[in-house]
Amino acid sequence: MKISRHSCIGSLSILLLALSGCAGQGDKPSGEPPRICVDGDNDGVCDTADRCPLTPANLVVDTFGCPEPGLAAKGVGRNRLEVHFANDSTSVRSEDYPEIERLASRLKARPDVAVILKGYTDDRGAEAYNRKLSERRAAAVSDVLVKRYGIEKERVTAIGYGESHPVADNATSEGRDLNRRVELEFRTLDARE
Repeated sequence: MKISRHSCIGSLSILLLALSGCAGQGDKPSGEPPRICVDGDNDGVCDTADRCPLTPANLVVDTFGCPEPGLAAKGVGRNRLEVHFANDSTSVRSEDYPEIERLASRLKARPDVAVILKGYTDDRGAEAYNRKLSERRAAAVSDVLVKRYGIEKERVTAIGYGESHPVADNATSEGRDLNRRVELEFRTLDARE
């Protein structure tokens, strides 16, 4: 059988053309940058889909990054700073400054967000006195945010709730320690009003 030189070159050309068509499809860059999931609050939901962008890291969230309904009612995932106070005191302890600094960093990263600081007391003392004491505790944390970490005063609201809403049993010393606290709530600036 005689194979001509022209038919061999023609067959080889067709084969090379077919192979080059296959190899080129997967090697071309798409022109789009790779997708990166940025999760600023470390709740496991990308910021592009996160409807509650400043949830605390230990909070149980849904697929949109918001606290799971029903869990907060059971005491799971409250927005609580780890800032506690001695009995009848409004002094912020030096060991609590890193916690407040983390909050300030989160607020600086999101200038469209404000914080409501909610102060509480244990049940010892008169109710009216405890309400004022809790207001001063929330204001003390607010002062640290504003004066030490440069957060705009307009973005921080301090409210006192006194002895209402305990998170622990006031019959024990440990429970009272946990109840003397400041919690927080994040709001977008337009929703704060």
